Amino acid sequence: MMRCVCRQSDRASRAGFTLLEVMLAMVIIGFGVLSVSALFAGGVAQQRRASDQALSVALSRNADALLSGAVGRLEGPGLVTPNPGRWEPLFIRNANDAKLRVDPTSTNSVYFVVRSRELTLFENPPFFDGTQFYPSDQSKIFPQNDDFGVLPHERIVSTTLTIVFEVTNTSGATRQFTMTVNESEENRLTNDERNQSQGSVTFEKDPTMPGSIPRIDVIFARDGRGEVTRLQGLQLGTELGATEWVSRVFARPYDWRSETVASLNDRMLFVDDPGFPYGRKPAIGYTCLRRAKASSSQLMVMTYSMQAIDKPSPRIDDGEPSFIPPETRSDTINDTGLLREAELTLGYDEDLRQFYVEGDAEEEAERFAIAIGQILIMSYSQNDYAGSDVAVKVISVRNSPGASDRIRGYIDRSPRVDGKSPLRNLDSTERIFVWALQPEVTSLSSDRVDWEITPIDARIFQLEG
Repeated sequence: MMRCVCRQSDRASRAGFTLLEVMLAMVIIGFGVLSVSALFAGGVAQQRRASDQALSVALSRNADALLSGAVGRLEGPGLVTPNPGRWEPLFIRNANDAKLRVDPTSTNSVYFVVRSRELTLFENPPFFDGTQFYPSDQSKIFPQNDDFGVLPHERIVSTTLTIVFEVTNTSGATRQFTMTVNESEENRLTNDERNQSQGSVTFEKDPTMPGSIPRIDVIFARDGRGEVTRLQGLQLGTELGATEWVSRVFARPYDWRSETVASLNDRMLFVDDPGFPYGRKPAIGYTCLRRAKASSSQLMVMTYSMQAIDKPSPRIDDGEPSFIPPETRSDTINDTGLLREAELTLGYDEDLRQFYVEGDAEEEAERFAIAIGQILIMSYSQNDYAGSDVAVKVISVRNSPGASDRIRGYIDRSPRVDGKSPLRNLDSTERIFVWALQPEVTSLSSDRVDWEITPIDARIFQLEG
């Protein structure tokens, strides 16, 4: 019996992709690539924000340590202002003197009164040879002019200064003699004594009293503003015994006046970057505002990051920084400063249950302050001249309902004035004046490079007075 085997045709039916399917696949892949790209871009931005925040914390700690040692109670006739409680920026004098000061006008109207630590001016400690004590340096029974360290502060409040001489004998016993400045001695100052060397302390032996503690001649501060203190002709009216020597001279804690808050280097953090002058790129900085109230004074420290829009020019070795923020008084008056004042409307959105600030979308003077991430400090309001107790941050921006030429920046909280909202009620609005960092400024350095500014944080320091 024969079997018949029938085979199907070998012609295979191989269907391909249609053009529509290919295009659809490309669209899907494109969306995926865009999503991944956005994810990477968002990750980079998030990483930069986290890095900026970490640097900001480090700079804030540095500011905390710096201000706690250099800032005391505020005093001076300039504290009597027509509008107490308003926030006002601190200024620098010029590009060559970029220290933030509470009194940049050099009128001596406002200053900090700071308490120093104890300062040793001379030491010749005893050593014991097994039978008795001797001075470590037997050639310096009396300290000479070049033996003394300096008092590092200018504008010392001389009536708070006490200099102590510690005398030791060969049996190891010590005794102390003090010199203080009284008002009658301070009133002996004359104008021609203001050109003396700064912050030095010198001593001369009184030829009329052999063996006595040397006469004291203390010279402070050359600033031409009436704060010069020179103590002259004081002497310790006792003679040293044959077995005694001056083992230590020190100044007890005293008060000194300062108008400086922070130098430019103090308020900047740098990162390594070979493309920048001196291989250092400024990354994070801070600026300050202050206000004086009836019973207290405060400083607000606003931190920000900066990014050069154009590459700074190479520097010769002249020490000029690549970024000098525009913080002079004239910069602020001309609206070119790092800090700029804006007039906005404060209100409350019942639907979103959020406070907001509102301004003219076409006015750059208002629009710059209404941007996501912007930090605002209310200087004062239309009906209350006191500034706010806290800074606020803009967290979202949208057009104002029913007004296409107005924009609203919704803020993370209401500005508080003495613990209360400036709004009389939630249905009302209030005109307020706020300080904010400009998004772009021109450095005061010689190359005049433009820098992009991004706000990071704001902190308030309570001062002693």
